Parts: sequence; structure tokens; C-alpha cells
Amino acid sequence: MDELIKKALELGAADAKIIDTSDLRFDAIFRKYCEDNKCGFYGKNYMCPPEIGTVERLREKVLSFDKGIYFQTISPINGFSDKEGLEESALRHNNLANDIKKYLKSKGFEKVLALATKCRYCPECCKVKGEACIHPDVAVSCLSAYCIDVIDMANKLSMEYKLGDTKIAYFGLVLFK
Repeated sequence: MDELIKKALELGAADAKIIDTSDLRFDAIFRKYCEDNKCGFYGKNYMCPPEIGTVERLREKVLSFDKGIYFQTISPINGFSDKEGLEESALRHNNLANDIKKYLKSKGFEKVLALATKCRYCPECCKVKGEACIHPDVAVSCLSAYCIDVIDMANKLSMEYKLGDTKIAYFGLVLFK
């Protein structure tokens, strides 16, 4: 497992730790944020609620894995109004999740699930047009959509998340078995 952490760091993670999925805290309040459409993707993205399933189904899906690598990226931003910087750093974070997923598959893990930030691979999700996803191999859901308490896990793993307004921390989880 040390090899996996080392690889995640080489690929661009600021920090990474192997976790047991039983240590994750789930909270259905995060679904309410989705339903309130805080990010604007509710019902408009294949990788967001309600499309991805119920809170209970997603919890079961995550807990069907025993282990995962919980990782963090930290990127510079020019304040939280820096939409371009935030978008670029989130896309880099999602790409890292997929790079870790590819690495795990290359090592023989057949069942791998990457969770990061909201899916950003298309300017507009094909769901809006009623078309099939054109990037199913890299499409990701965010941890909050799965009702995973990101701050709780960051605290458990001693990963910083409050970095002021010149840096942003994103968290991701790649599950494997």
C-alpha cells in the first residue's frame, strides 16, 4: 500500500492515505445541498443526484469496497471569486482521481471507483440533451453527492482543509478491490 501512496504523490496529490471504508462517515444532509442545487448540477449531470441513486444505494456501493485511497490536492487561487482558477484546479483534481484509478487497474484491481469533485469533462453534460455520456470511463461523482463527510475524514487523517483565500484543498477517494 505504500507503493500506492507514493504513486498518488508522484501523480500530484499533496497528501494521500489508505483508509478502511468503515471509517467513512455518511451524512444525508449533503443530499439536501444537492437537492437545493447549490452547484447547479442537480438533475443536469449523469454523475449527480438524482441520477446516481439514493443515499442508501450509494452508501452500500461505497461499503462494498473494503479499502480506498483518500487524497488531497492543494492549488493556488486568487480568492474564491476566481472561477477560472477554481475550475482548473478542480479539473486537475478529477484527472488525478482518474490517474490513480488507471494505476490501480494496471496493478490488477478489477473493481475501482473514483470520487472527486463534480464531473467537469463536458461543457454541458449530455444528460441535458438526453444523450448518452460520452466519457463514461472518466466521469466522476463528487464525494458530497455520495454523502461522504469530507471534513470528518480530513480531520481523522490530519489533512488541512482551511487554507485561506489564496489556496484551495480538494479531496478525493478511489476505492478498490
